[in-house]
Amino acid sequence: MSAYNLQKRGHDSRNPRPTSKPVEVTFYANKAENELHPQLLYEWAEEQAKLFPEGRDKVSKSQIRRFFGAIKNLQFQLESQRPWGQILPLFKMFHSKVCYAERAGNKKIPKEFADFLKENMKKVGDDKDDFIAFVMYFEAVLGFAYGHNKIGRD
Repeated sequence: MSAYNLQKRGHDSRNPRPTSKPVEVTFYANKAENELHPQLLYEWAEEQAKLFPEGRDKVSKSQIRRFFGAIKNLQFQLESQRPWGQILPLFKMFHSKVCYAERAGNKKIPKEFADFLKENMKKVGDDKDDFIAFVMYFEAVLGFAYGHNKIGRD
């Protein structure tokens, strides 16, 4: 394929699409009282959603279902009284799934989406309440991403 066609289709490795760092967030305004930061589920979630790519580089609906579904499944297990100690290793393994999906040569998800997941998963650490806050933030970001037409077709 010619360089012109690669550029036209948005796949020119000589001029990669500029990417943005994930929005810097704090899950809690008051961690001791378990009070979420008031900007987390609105302003910051919308700002993060706007950073996801447009056009051919959008994250697909199937990848959204894959990643959000897996995280929600862990949340449901937690709500069903499965001990956090059994869920935590599965959550930590999720990081490798994100890395696999964004690998060079077979990118399933855009860098912006992968960076968003990896950065916010790090913030969870080993804390169950942080995990719950992350799930809520992830859900809010996806709502705004759909609203701003940042989610592609399968």
